[in-house]
Amino acid sequence: GAVTALLLAPKTGEEMRKDIADKSTQAIGKVQELMPDIEIDLKQAVNSTVNQGKEKAEKIISDAKSKADDILASADGILSDAKTKVSGTKEIVGEKISDVKNIVSGKVDAVKDATKAGVDAFRQEINQVR
Repeated sequence: GAVTALLLAPKTGEEMRKDIADKSTQAIGKVQELMPDIEIDLKQAVNSTVNQGKEKAEKIISDAKSKADDILASADGILSDAKTKVSGTKEIVGEKISDVKNIVSGKVDAVKDATKAGVDAFRQEINQVR
């Protein structure tokens, strides 16, 4: 508005240049006067934004750590369950192997006894034939 008023006012060139110079000086003075406040406001805005960013980053890190801890706890539980199942299976397999050994051992003893009886009978037959 002030620039338009300057340009439209009926003045001589010299008066016009002086008015423009005066208004320019006033505008520069006003900007210089406002600069400290603008600088303070800008620094506060930057600091606030940086602090908000730090808080959000810390929350993200905290959430990630919490989720990682939950995953690790879950994995520990799964591993513990697996160990328990394997341990139980190992005991059952051990018992079954022991049962099979006992059965086989009994059968082997029976076969040995039968073989010995057969050999003894064969020897008796041979001795009778002589």
